[in-house]
Amino acid sequence: MNTRYGTKSVKRWIGALLIALLVANAAAGLVSAEETVNSIELQGAPSSPIQLYVDDAAVNLTVWAYIDGSSVARNVTADALWTSSSSAVKVDRGVLTATGSATGVTITAKYKTKTATATVNADYVFGALKLQSSGADAADQMNIKLDATLSLDAIRIENDGSTGVSVKDSAQWVTSNSSVATVSRGVISLLNPGTVTITAKYKGRADSVVLTVTSPYKSLDIKRGGSRVSAPIELEVGGDNVELEAAATWQDGTSAPSVSDVAVWTTSNASVLKVDKGVLTTVGAGSAVVTAKRYGVSDAVTVYVRTPYEAIKLTSARTLSFTLYGAPIQVNATVAKGTEAPIDVSTTAVWQVADPMIAVVDVSSSGVFVKPKSVGSTKVTVTYKGLSKDLAVTVYPSITTVDIPTDRLNLFEGETVTLPIVKGTNIAGDTLDISKLVVWKSSDESIVSMADGKLKAIKTGTVTLTAEVENEPNQPKKADTIQVEVHKNVLALIPDNDYVSIVTGSETDLPKVKLTYTDGDEADISDKIEWKSSSANLLIKAGKMKGLLPGAMTLTGTYLKKTVTVKVQVEEKFVSFDIVPRSIALTLNRSQPIKVTATTVSGKKVNLSSRIDWTASAGNKVQVKGASVKGLAEGSGKLTATVQGKILEIPFTVTAKLVKLKSSDSSLSLKAGETDTVKIEAVYENGKTIDVTKTAVWTSNNRKVATAEGGVVKAAGKGSASIKAEYQGKAITIRITVK
Repeated sequence: MNTRYGTKSVKRWIGALLIALLVANAAAGLVSAEETVNSIELQGAPSSPIQLYVDDAAVNLTVWAYIDGSSVARNVTADALWTSSSSAVKVDRGVLTATGSATGVTITAKYKTKTATATVNADYVFGALKLQSSGADAADQMNIKLDATLSLDAIRIENDGSTGVSVKDSAQWVTSNSSVATVSRGVISLLNPGTVTITAKYKGRADSVVLTVTSPYKSLDIKRGGSRVSAPIELEVGGDNVELEAAATWQDGTSAPSVSDVAVWTTSNASVLKVDKGVLTTVGAGSAVVTAKRYGVSDAVTVYVRTPYEAIKLTSARTLSFTLYGAPIQVNATVAKGTEAPIDVSTTAVWQVADPMIAVVDVSSSGVFVKPKSVGSTKVTVTYKGLSKDLAVTVYPSITTVDIPTDRLNLFEGETVTLPIVKGTNIAGDTLDISKLVVWKSSDESIVSMADGKLKAIKTGTVTLTAEVENEPNQPKKADTIQVEVHKNVLALIPDNDYVSIVTGSETDLPKVKLTYTDGDEADISDKIEWKSSSANLLIKAGKMKGLLPGAMTLTGTYLKKTVTVKVQVEEKFVSFDIVPRSIALTLNRSQPIKVTATTVSGKKVNLSSRIDWTASAGNKVQVKGASVKGLAEGSGKLTATVQGKILEIPFTVTAKLVKLKSSDSSLSLKAGETDTVKIEAVYENGKTIDVTKTAVWTSNNRKVATAEGGVVKAAGKGSASIKAEYQGKAITIRITVK
């Protein structure tokens, strides 16, 4: 065991050693392949040391490397590592720039293991930069009014202290707060009150001035008719323009000249209101805030723009759907408010078409007409004093045929339905939906009327509806028709049987169905109803149904959108029936289950209890529900059912349940030898009472004291006794005392 494991360890050690040798050889090859740099050299220095000036021209240095085995020097400027001994001199891939003054700065370039250096001195081009205003040195801080003007100059001060030239056009100008003031080439634009620092920078030198900007005005008021506006302004769309005034007050409280023409007027909602030099022009309904601003002071007023009318309504002779060469359709626009009569604004309103390639609007003294121009869809918009309305427009290609897929439609009185779908064929042979294109006509609108794409059934009867398409004016129209019959409203369809049993292979009549209308009228519709079977094993043909194979199926009949279902069982022929009970005796409000078991020709037993539909000869005496019968009123009769053509019968009687007995006396006191009479009544659950004195069974617990028979009590001797009367399981006791 130990020898084996030792062998494996030796093998693993040898393998590891071989791998190490391979790696070492590869590394040695890489080292031998790396190039050898003998030296590097910096070139491009204009002088030694190199002289740089702050924010002035840069100096570009190049590093050349001399590689062992190569006679040509290689440019390694981009690959070298560059460093500077001072932050005042920056170097980036050999490009030298100065950001401050410094002397004897060492610039080092390193490539591989070799380095090269250069010495750099940096200085400013000139001694200082000075801001001047109006030819004199500008103060470090200045107070200025917004209505003033200010221009600064940037003067170069030479290293010897002498005044040099202006550099304002070359200097970089900076503002610390562009909302207070901006600056360009020394020209300062004052915008709002506040404090701002203006700085000029040139060749590393800079100078600044702090401006404190104030308004020349104390306040600004928006006025109308000479008075300050202190409440919202109410305007109407389309009304006259309103002129506002911007009135300013100097800091000393005196009135300044009107600034309406020079103030900055703005509106918060240009879709509602426009403002120009204080003149308000309404655009649409809504609210907007109008602001006037001048030299840091402002005032604002809220303006409510309302429509002078409540609504705008568009009407047309028919929907805006026509064929490409169809006649134009007239449209009318009216506006209204409250209970006032509508006002026609058709020719004064603004009409627009979203796509004039499809249709155009022609407005003339004779009215407004929409004209088709090319096949497609667009919309027409009418606008009047802040109110607008859209109408969809569809232009169809020319139609060669019209087809209503349905030939007949049944409706009920008072019913409203969508007009039938209409298909059409265009001149290219394509079929398309032209339901919105056709114009409908009714042969009798007192029976069926049409409006807004709907049919309304008014009264019973039959009408013809015609769908027409006009391709071109004064040319024959394309049309199709549909018959519509309006019926009385149907309450229900009632079959003569809810369940039918059919012997396999035999044929029987389809169920009879009675229709009941909501007004109570009835009609036999057995020959009109359409039947469908849930299974192909029940064949329906010519008013008959035939069971092909055994099974449970559902027969569904449909007439005038109403349905009725009948359960059908196709099965073997029954040869006998066992009914339990054979006769039924019920008391009021008590139920009795009925069990029916049939025996087939093959001897199979089938429970028919839940499948049989029993009918009572006296329907007011009992209630039959499924396989249970309930007593309703006293009486008798029989239950009848038909199964596979055989009639089943069960006689029944319904009686009231005896609740108790009631006596005319609860106790008697007699002398020996005397007699008295007690009357006994039977009380039933329905409140009925019967005198049962003669038929009751009388007994005494002490015949030596008293006896009773047929209600006559006879005292025999002194003492006490209890006389009991019993009838149909109920009993009552009378206490007798004999003295």
